[in-house]
Amino acid sequence: MPTALLRSKGVRPTLLRRETLALLLEAGSPLSLKALSGRFTGKQPDRVSLYRTLNLLESCGLVHKALGADGAWRYCAHSSEGEGCPGNHAHFLCLKCGEMICLKDQPIPNLELPEGFVVHGKQLVAYGLCLRCAAGRVSGCEEEDASAPPQEGPGRAGDEQGSPRRPSRRGSR
Repeated sequence: MPTALLRSKGVRPTLLRRETLALLLEAGSPLSLKALSGRFTGKQPDRVSLYRTLNLLESCGLVHKALGADGAWRYCAHSSEGEGCPGNHAHFLCLKCGEMICLKDQPIPNLELPEGFVVHGKQLVAYGLCLRCAAGRVSGCEEEDASAPPQEGPGRAGDEQGSPRRPSRRGSR
């Protein structure tokens, strides 16, 4: 089926394109690049080739992507038979396990834009805890607050003192 879908969009069905599309269709929900990479059997594709493949699949309408509150893009395949993710709907991201699901029965509202404006994309992502992760949580526990997106970078996770890191002075003499 991936071969026929690719050809229907005028895309040459290379091995990587067929495998990527097949894995996304099989998953039925959005996958991060890391999760998708882990599903390849045999030799895993390099990140650049996989990104290029996903961008191509998105540009021809076979895949859409949603940006999670954790900053990771997740990709979901569309199918001509109505299987997989149809796009134009809300998503839910679990902040604990990272799973994203499609909320197919909740379409993203249409936007009324000023004349001449052109929409290139829209998304709606709710985040919190999935059923499995919420069930494992005991109220009153002192856990990391899952009500806000995880944050990384200077002055956040991995920086014990919570202050920005200074740039290295190496090579400045």
